[in-house]
Amino acid sequence: MALSKKVIKQKIATARNIRKTTKTMEMISAVKMRRMIARTNGVRQYAHFALELIQKISQVEELDSPLIAERKRGRTLLVIIASQKGLCGGYNVNLGRKLLDLLKTGKLKAKDTDVIAVGRNAEKMALRAKFNLVASFPGLSEIAAPAEVLPIFNAFMDKFLETDHYQRVVSLHTGFVKPMEYEPLFLRVLPISKKMLEGITATNQDKEADSMNIDLYTFEPSRQAILSQALPQLLQAVFFEDVIESLAAEHGSRMVAMKSATDNAEAMQAELTLWFNKARQQAITQEISEISGGAEALAGATLSV
Repeated sequence: MALSKKVIKQKIATARNIRKTTKTMEMISAVKMRRMIARTNGVRQYAHFALELIQKISQVEELDSPLIAERKRGRTLLVIIASQKGLCGGYNVNLGRKLLDLLKTGKLKAKDTDVIAVGRNAEKMALRAKFNLVASFPGLSEIAAPAEVLPIFNAFMDKFLETDHYQRVVSLHTGFVKPMEYEPLFLRVLPISKKMLEGITATNQDKEADSMNIDLYTFEPSRQAILSQALPQLLQAVFFEDVIESLAAEHGSRMVAMKSATDNAEAMQAELTLWFNKARQQAITQEISEISGGAEALAGATLSV
């Protein structure tokens, strides 16, 4: 019985340590998630004004850019954004399921698709689905500085613009809805359509209030030159927002997973404590019974003498 109590005490200590660890990870993930949400809002504001400039120019001059021109044939370049680490609940599982659904419905075909993987788990997904992996960026940090995201952006931009090998560039990432809600998103990145331009900053409010009057501005050297600079920068901002949003969803998912693990550890600790108390009570009862039995035997021996 003493050995049993010792084992139970060790398990209680283990559950307590697990609870401390998961609670700490939960708090850290919550802080990181809030930081990512704040950065996402900042990028959206920049994208909103860049988009407004492009829309105003397009009203007086037809958009002419290789980033807009539709292509009739070619391969698909898929950018998958997944997590670098684990312990984030169903974050990567949901992305994997979305990828399988895209393959089953024919929206993606493994033989006609090349993949750029962002995150270690994205690379695993691509290889598991037998895609042709053309580039991998497994070293993205949790803060995702612009200097880290820029090489990823340049990788698919250069591949799309250098040749007509690719018909389109699409992305698969996780959209952040709120701390307890996120969803996998499959979006076209290139070529940019008018519908995409209208929907990029659809979540921004008060568009009319801050609207610019293009007639009050003089564009140097020309509207087309400015457009050729604004479109890539807008696209870069949107892609950066996708990366930040994915990280916010990852931290949110990890926060929820660690909270669940903390609750389970607390329940396990309470249950083990109950077992320990029962085992201790049983041991005390047995000792009392043994003492009482010994006393009765001693008394009987004394009377017989």
